Amino acid sequence: KVKKAQEEAQGATQALQTALQEIVTNPDKATEAISVSGDATNPNWVIDCSKLEAGEVNGDKTYIISISILEFQKGGDKIDITGVTDAKVLINITGLDNDYYKLDKHIGLNGEYSQWNADNGKVMLNFGQYDGSLEFVKTDIGSILAPKASVLINQTHDGNIIANSVKNQNGEIHRAPSWEEPGKKPP
Repeated sequence: KVKKAQEEAQGATQALQTALQEIVTNPDKATEAISVSGDATNPNWVIDCSKLEAGEVNGDKTYIISISILEFQKGGDKIDITGVTDAKVLINITGLDNDYYKLDKHIGLNGEYSQWNADNGKVMLNFGQYDGSLEFVKTDIGSILAPKASVLINQTHDGNIIANSVKNQNGEIHRAPSWEEPGKKPP
């Protein structure tokens, strides 16, 4: 059973990676959609998808944003993704060249930072071919695509996790099936 589940996960990962390679995005539009809110001591990111043109991934309307790891780690402890209604959000994290990164941000969708929300699976953090270690401290929601990385979860998390290895030190991981292989029902 374990081997079959691993093979199915690997197949889904490969299908998604193939689809992601076909994505074309407009970086100028993405830059216009990212702003900072809050005060000078605790600025927070706001990504307003209503200012973006959606692309398509696996036949689904998808907003595609690329953020360097250095930019992702700046500012306060929140990233609010707004303007999302009938689409998914793919955040490509770029510039990963260290062996270890600690990601210490709450991610919210349309102002909601709570877990147990059916829309939480609409967000995916894509770490591409990064093969180091990722530690998630506050990231509450969003699927994590890091097929070559080691992932450590330190808080209850809503979203699928595709990684070389996953360790959950604290809390639970809730599957949020929004990025499934086309035409395939989740088990």
